[in-house]
Amino acid sequence: MANIFNVCLVLAGAFAASFTLTRLVIHVARSASWAQPVNSRSSHTKPTLTRGGVGFVVVIFVWLSLLYWPLSNGGWAFLGAGLIAIVGYLDDAESVSVLQRLVAQFLVTSASIIWFALTSNASNELFSIVSVTVLGSLLVLLWIWFINLFNFMDGIDGIASAEVVFVATVAAAFSLNGGQSDLASAWAVLSGACLGFLVWNAPPARIFMGDVGSGFLGFIVGGLLLLSIDAGVVSPWVALLLVIAFMGDATVTLLRRMLRGERWYEGHRQHAYQHLAIRWGSHGKVTLAFTAFNVLAVLPAVWLVNRHPDWAMWIVGVVAAIVMVLCLLAGAGAPATPTEEGPRPV
Repeated sequence: MANIFNVCLVLAGAFAASFTLTRLVIHVARSASWAQPVNSRSSHTKPTLTRGGVGFVVVIFVWLSLLYWPLSNGGWAFLGAGLIAIVGYLDDAESVSVLQRLVAQFLVTSASIIWFALTSNASNELFSIVSVTVLGSLLVLLWIWFINLFNFMDGIDGIASAEVVFVATVAAAFSLNGGQSDLASAWAVLSGACLGFLVWNAPPARIFMGDVGSGFLGFIVGGLLLLSIDAGVVSPWVALLLVIAFMGDATVTLLRRMLRGERWYEGHRQHAYQHLAIRWGSHGKVTLAFTAFNVLAVLPAVWLVNRHPDWAMWIVGVVAAIVMVLCLLAGAGAPATPTEEGPRPV
């Protein structure tokens, strides 16, 4: 009970700090004109303040630094996140090339995976399945994909921050149940900080997190999921389920764009959530739909996987198929040609 109380205090503290800092960032953004102009790829009809992620980046980075100081085997989960956030901030300010972003992501994730292989509790078991080089390379690629998919999915009000609140809250509960109080606190910091930001980011959003926030969140979520798997509080199947809605939309969209020979790394409005925002005329409805799917479909699937681990692959396969079909029905990857007047109002 004491651990639950402490984790709730951590969550509340992170919420208050993020809420306050984000309000300060909004003031700075207005003064410094940190507004993202409307273009053919936008899901907004007027310039939107951006770089709002600076607030929760500071909260999460400082809190995790204190939690894991001196550096333990979990230290790598946040150590490289600062560089990811800096690159994202520079991209928000003056546009960093795709190659520069990927190089930074590759260096940070590679260093983190090497640290993980040397210090993790289960490294011998994990790396005995396949060679260190093969598994390490796969994890690096997956982590880079994580960083970018959060960037891709941060296109309408509230959707990315709401997704992280869901993932982090469920993972914190699993960590508590597994007796990992420090890991539960780390997840609680992430949940509380994103919840504090969500107050300002919920439709109609007063500010957007920008690349400084979305890339940082992708790195932290990926790192903490690896730590959670390593600690034995979640299985790889559960970790996959927790982010399956985001992964499904981003992956289906990317594959369809690549098959058409488009420049998949450029901004666009072809994700399922973007098509739905236009179709429904609302950001809020789409964000609520993703959240409802997580609560009504993903959580029961997680329960089933924990109850029947022998069925895990089949359960995840069924949920993945459902996500893929829903994304295709919503239009994931389909061209979204702007009208002459610009983006349709949402």
